[in-house]
Amino acid sequence: MNSPNGTPAEALAAAFAHHQAGRLAEAEGGYRRFLAEEPGNVMVMQLLAILSHQIGHSDAAMALLRQAIAVDPAFVSSHANLGIVLEERGDIETACACYRRAAVLQPLDARVQSHRDI
Repeated sequence: MNSPNGTPAEALAAAFAHHQAGRLAEAEGGYRRFLAEEPGNVMVMQLLAILSHQIGHSDAAMALLRQAIAVDPAFVSSHANLGIVLEERGDIETACACYRRAAVLQPLDARVQSHRDI
């Protein structure tokens, strides 16, 4: 990735720092640039989905999370985060299914287990 921020790892770190500092537009741009170069990066899909949800774009967040699940069905955070978005939208039944899937994938994670039976 040819980035003004250096290596892909440095560019991602800069985008994440923007996200943590609340500079969401800069973070979003950085995540999108990274995904343009590495479209299958599930972790960056997660970060962009979280950011999208934070700014009220839950449809975009759900699409990114579903894309992440398609790329790596065993990535627990995708299921758990999709559950959170769905629960906040009022789709409790589907959210519970997401939480149950996360619980199956990572049965020893107390955070995942706590959502399983909402």
